[in-house]
Amino acid sequence: MKKCSILIATLGILFLSSLLTSANCLSCFENWYIAGSGSASWHNHQRYTFAMHGKEFFFSRQYKQAWGGNFSIGFLIPARDCLDFRVEGEFVYRPHKLRKGHFEVFSDKRKIHSKTISLHGHSRDAAVMANLLADFSFCPCWKFYFGLGLGASYNRSTMKFADHFLVKPPFSRNSWVVATQLITGFSYQWTNCVVLTLGYRLFSTSEVLTERTLLRSDNRPYTQSVDLGIRFQL
Repeated sequence: MKKCSILIATLGILFLSSLLTSANCLSCFENWYIAGSGSASWHNHQRYTFAMHGKEFFFSRQYKQAWGGNFSIGFLIPARDCLDFRVEGEFVYRPHKLRKGHFEVFSDKRKIHSKTISLHGHSRDAAVMANLLADFSFCPCWKFYFGLGLGASYNRSTMKFADHFLVKPPFSRNSWVVATQLITGFSYQWTNCVVLTLGYRLFSTSEVLTERTLLRSDNRPYTQSVDLGIRFQL
């Protein structure tokens, strides 16, 4: 039930906005808007490599699908009849729980051991982003949008159990990392003041140090998500 709370909240906003279809926008905030969306999000596998006692160790962490949320305040810059630009500040939240881990051990380039284990923990990102987007109109009510974002994310990573055994002390690390994102999708002008959006988001952060060994991951962490949202013109 908890996992669906953000999506339910988004659908609730969509329902409430249907009551505002005849409402006028607030003319004193012309070109300003607020927006919110719920996300179904998938985290990539994290890979780590290190050597010890003449052996090479390869370890990967896999995550469960998660629900996230986004909230933004922005300003619309009309450019041409079929093209508008938007600048916005956005808060992005991504909470992903660990699902399992897989490690392999090599000696003289030969695999001598491998095992898959269950993991209990999470990686959570709370990011503040600055976005620049372009809206391309191709129908009276439909637009295609594309944008890029840059900001900072506060990442909290933990791992408490491995194969149902308590990790002592539990792995835990908090750190600020650089965040970037690509946003694209379609928007529908429902009323003069209400826009519905459906899009894709690629959210990435700089390399995150592991909790105990302080080794860097071999690949950058990123999430891919499908966003369902709404935008209110003020």
